[in-house]
Amino acid sequence: MTQTALAAITSSILAVWLLHGAPQRRSLRALEALGAAPLCLLALHQQGSGPAGLLAALIATSLPPVFAHDLTEQRIPNKLTATIATLGAGATFALALTVGTWAHFGVTIACAIAAAGFYLLCAIIGGLGLGDVKLAGALAIPLAWIQPGAVITAVIIAAALGCLHALVTVVRHHDVRRRFAFGPSLALGFFAAALLA
Repeated sequence: MTQTALAAITSSILAVWLLHGAPQRRSLRALEALGAAPLCLLALHQQGSGPAGLLAALIATSLPPVFAHDLTEQRIPNKLTATIATLGAGATFALALTVGTWAHFGVTIACAIAAAGFYLLCAIIGGLGLGDVKLAGALAIPLAWIQPGAVITAVIIAAALGCLHALVTVVRHHDVRRRFAFGPSLALGFFAAALLA
């Protein structure tokens, strides 16, 4: 896959986020796209101009909207997680048809289900919202294609970042029961794992 083709695909991914919001939110979508651009370039630089670079760039595009929604609204919209999951599943399905195998695709989907199941268990125990569960499952699709074991790395990094964020929140607000957004830690964890894979 050439660098030009990969850039075109990445631009298309950015366009999805730019256009999926209501007209009054288009300026915010533009900022999200601008924020995603350097992250996509970092992903392409780290993973190269092949399928892994494309999928890492997809994970990169999730960071700005997750940060924007979860830090300001304490929620991750279903439309956002559905977009990530659809693009991830579509890309990995296409890769299975062309350069991969159906076994690889099966492992990818199994890893995504396992990640979502783990975070669902955490949500049942308490502390996580269902938006986090859906986001983990969606982000696990492209990451598991890059490297299935990287999903475990992502969970560990996300947990470490989440603990750090919780500590800062408690110290800042002097309230051990104060809620905080876990989505940004989750997105960063999966992106970091994609860069390290």
